[in-house]
Amino acid sequence: MASNLRLITTGLRHFFYKRLNRDMLGFVREEVLPEILPGDVRLYAAATNDDPDSYSGESIIPPLFVSRLIHPFLTEVITKPELRMNILKMVHGELLIRWLTPVYVSDRLNLKMEIKEIIETNAGELIRISFIVRRGDKPAAEAVAGLLIRNPKGEKSKKEEEKREPFYVTQIKTAPDQALRYAKASLDNNLIHTSSFFAKLTGLKRPILHGVCVFAITCNELIKKFTENDKTRLVSMSGRFAYPVYPGETVLLRCFKGESDNVIEYEVVNSAGRQNIRFGRFEFKKI
Repeated sequence: MASNLRLITTGLRHFFYKRLNRDMLGFVREEVLPEILPGDVRLYAAATNDDPDSYSGESIIPPLFVSRLIHPFLTEVITKPELRMNILKMVHGELLIRWLTPVYVSDRLNLKMEIKEIIETNAGELIRISFIVRRGDKPAAEAVAGLLIRNPKGEKSKKEEEKREPFYVTQIKTAPDQALRYAKASLDNNLIHTSSFFAKLTGLKRPILHGVCVFAITCNELIKKFTENDKTRLVSMSGRFAYPVYPGETVLLRCFKGESDNVIEYEVVNSAGRQNIRFGRFEFKKI
């Protein structure tokens, strides 16, 4: 409840911010991440269409679970008054993650986070933040998250994608309560995912599903199809978030051949054919 109240007060206080503070470029924060607990892992798995019973006290963690560990520190950064971010209009714009070393339940990790870039786009301002997660002296994962402060009056991107036929298509079903369950599992309580009032205040029809939740569900589907559910074979995954997914929607995962046998290009589209994730790329290790 305290975190929700903080987001409400911060969101209202920052509502009229128009432009991010470029003086924050290069800001670095380093942290020791909290312990990975089996109950938290199973809760995250259940919220991302994964099997919670497949995780124990010694198992590898879900691929996107690290985002839960990072999120409290990310929230502290993006709500800093000196950054001047309108968090009620903020959504995930893009994500790139590389898995370098498997991480297991009970591992202790260290984080280095840095504001790398702030740019103008057709859809609004985009801030890119890099993350390096280490287990001891070894990098376990690297990521770059692009957070978009939406401009409702901004022009949509005119970039056209090559028309091609997918070689694999499958449905992804989301639940009506999935945004609420993912908010609890991920610690991401952004009000556009949990409050109809605040979602409408920012121009949305109703609360939307977290972009990272859709990304995690998609990742789980790709793992099952192309790595025989072997998470140690993951190399990297990326994608740009486009049209939002609303909880309860069924979307399509469409897969295309990449530049090599161990690279899949993908997109996620809704029933109307609008892209939810575009320019997706998934790389895995060959056996």
